[in-house]
Amino acid sequence: MAKNVIGVYVENPEIFQFIIRKLKERRIRFTLSFNAGRPDVYLVITDSPWKIKGKAKILIVRNREEVEYVVERAVLAVKGALVFNSLLIGVDPGENIGFAVIGDGEFIKGKTFRSIEDLIREIKDTISHLLFIKCKVKVGSRNRYSEKILTEVLKIRKPNVTVEVVDEETVPRTIPRFVLKNTKIPKDVISAVNIAFAKGVEVTGNDAENNYPREK
Repeated sequence: MAKNVIGVYVENPEIFQFIIRKLKERRIRFTLSFNAGRPDVYLVITDSPWKIKGKAKILIVRNREEVEYVVERAVLAVKGALVFNSLLIGVDPGENIGFAVIGDGEFIKGKTFRSIEDLIREIKDTISHLLFIKCKVKVGSRNRYSEKILTEVLKIRKPNVTVEVVDEETVPRTIPRFVLKNTKIPKDVISAVNIAFAKGVEVTGNDAENNYPREK
C-alpha cells in the first residue's frame, strides 16, 4: 500500500460511521485531522467539498449507498490507479444467491440475496459506480434459478461488460486464499468468488438459450 493517507471529512453521522467501518475493513490508513499543509493526505472523502482547502483530491459521497464504491475508488487512488484493469463479478444461483466482486484479483465485497431483482440492482450499481477497463459477469449453472438469473443479467447493457456461464461442476468449493478463514463469509459468497475466477463460456442475449448448460 502506498504511503498516502485518506482524509475523511463527512458531516452526516450515518455516512461517517459507515465510511470509517469500511476503511477499517479494508485496512486503509486514514485520518480525521488534516490540513492543506499535510503532504501525505492524498485525497479526502467528503460530503462537503466546498469546505476542503488545499491541493488534495476530493471524492464526494452523497449517501450511504455510495460509500462502498467511494471507498474502493479511494483505495485505487492511493495505489496510483484510476480504474480497475479487470473487474470480475461472480453469481452463485440458488434460493440464497451468492454475489462477489473481484477487482484486479482482490476480493472487494460479497453479499447474498433472496431475490433476483435485488441481485440485478446490485450488479447495475457495481458496474455503474466502479471504474474499470473490462468487466466479466459470471453466472454459475446447474441450478433451477440459473437461466432466469442469466436472462436478467443479459439485459444489462454497458460497454466493456461481458457475460459468461460457468459450469459449477468444474468450480472448487474451497475458501480462496485471499478470503480469510476467520472472516464470516457465507458459503454462497465463497462459491460466487470461485465462480468469478473459473473459466466460463461467453454468451449474449441472442444465443444464451442455445449455449446455456442444462441442469442434469
